[in-house]
Formats: sequence, structure tokens, C-alpha cells
Amino acid sequence: MKPFTTDAETISELFHSLDVEKQGQIDFRDFICALSILKSDNFEDKLQLAFTAYDIDKNGFIDKNEMFQLLKTSAKSRGLITSNNEISKAVDDVFNIVDKNGDGQLSYTEFREAILNN
Repeated sequence: MKPFTTDAETISELFHSLDVEKQGQIDFRDFICALSILKSDNFEDKLQLAFTAYDIDKNGFIDKNEMFQLLKTSAKSRGLITSNNEISKAVDDVFNIVDKNGDGQLSYTEFREAILNN
């Protein structure tokens, strides 16, 4: 079994997704809520938690920059060497398929449909 490793960027993203009240801290309630969602069998709750984690600026959408950061962090945490150009192309490919209304950002509905259909 591969040991769990991560970098500061991944930890920061996780922290910000758990900091529900955006106070710069995770209180016991935030921690317990996140654990209960992760341990739950409720797929919708897990999707919502993932969307919230990826929506870095918390505006209710995932834009191309946020998707870029997600893919870059994911590749890095897996030890993959990927250029920024490759990541940008992957982001463009994802948005060409998933961004149904072409507004340059993914709503929760678009995110959810993409996950369920792929």
C-alpha cells in the first residue's frame, strides 16, 4: 500500500474547503461535519463537498484557473511530471465538454452531470 503523502498546496486546499465559516480556522463542528460526509454513503453530500473544495474563491462556480490548480495539484500529489501547457490543454478539453452553457465556469449542476455521466 502506498503511503499517504501530500504537499502544502493540497493541505491548504483541504483546509480551506473545511473552513466553512471562512474564519481562517477549522472548528470542531467543521471537522466533524466533513468526517461525517466523507464516511457517509450519501453520494450527493460527497459531490457537494468536492465541489466546495474545488471552488477556491467560493463564488459558487469552478473556473478554468481553479480547474488548472486542481489538476496541477492532483498531478503533483501523484508524482506525475506535467507541464503547464499540458494542464491548460486538459482544462480546455474538460471545459469544452462539461461547460454546457459556455460561460467559462462550471456550476454545481454542470459539475454534477459531468461526474455522473463519466
